[in-house]
Amino acid sequence: MNKILLTLSAVLLFLTSCEKVVNINLNNASPQYVVEGVVYAGTDTARVRLAKTTDYYGISPQQILTHATVTLSDDVGNSLVLPYIVGDSCYQLPGFTAISGRKYSIHVLVDGLTIQGSSTLQPPVPIDSVSIVYKTDGFRGAGYEVATNISDPANTPNYYRLVTTINDTLQNQPKDLYLFNDKYNDGKHIRTALKRRFKSGDKITLELRTMDAAVYDFFTSLRDALNNQNGPAPANPNTNLIGGALGYFGTFARSKVSIIVP
Repeated sequence: MNKILLTLSAVLLFLTSCEKVVNINLNNASPQYVVEGVVYAGTDTARVRLAKTTDYYGISPQQILTHATVTLSDDVGNSLVLPYIVGDSCYQLPGFTAISGRKYSIHVLVDGLTIQGSSTLQPPVPIDSVSIVYKTDGFRGAGYEVATNISDPANTPNYYRLVTTINDTLQNQPKDLYLFNDKYNDGKHIRTALKRRFKSGDKITLELRTMDAAVYDFFTSLRDALNNQNGPAPANPNTNLIGGALGYFGTFARSKVSIIVP
């Protein structure tokens, strides 16, 4: 099976820094549409990025599509059209207020194709505390281990992603894709340690994002693909979109803390 280079623009960052890319090898196929969409809890900017691959995420730059009609709606009857913003290369709606428990959907009409995706906004889960412990053992060497501590809500499946910023630099390499759930820890304390050591004075921002099961499935399958670059061509990341596009549409609630290593 042939392999080609995938340039998945900002999928770990999602529209935070569009010049960042993640490169992985995936199956060769015809050009396809790619959707990356996010809605955050509270009042924020809803964003949808729409592109078309050259040779299925090919080596040549993706073609950003500016002529689509993108609609964002919820399950109580609200519906808004997202205008395309040239400078940000995406469709966006500033000041959009998303409410936990509601199901949000996007409807994309482009070149006669209809692409749809839905995601239910989960409640936020706060970071209770951050543990900082100096360690000298292990293959990571001497330094401070930093870990988040949360109290998982009981009697409901919960899915998490931990996003880290270190010394004002967002961490977006494959090893920085921290994902976990409460399958074996429902209603319990969950501790998540970062996979590196830190030194005194390091500034660390930790953002815990909750998501629904389908979005979590996308990110876990993406992680598997990223970690399989040297093996056989992996399966394409799972999508929660219908209509033949790749990518995902997700809703996220966030809690954030910042610390400085003593």
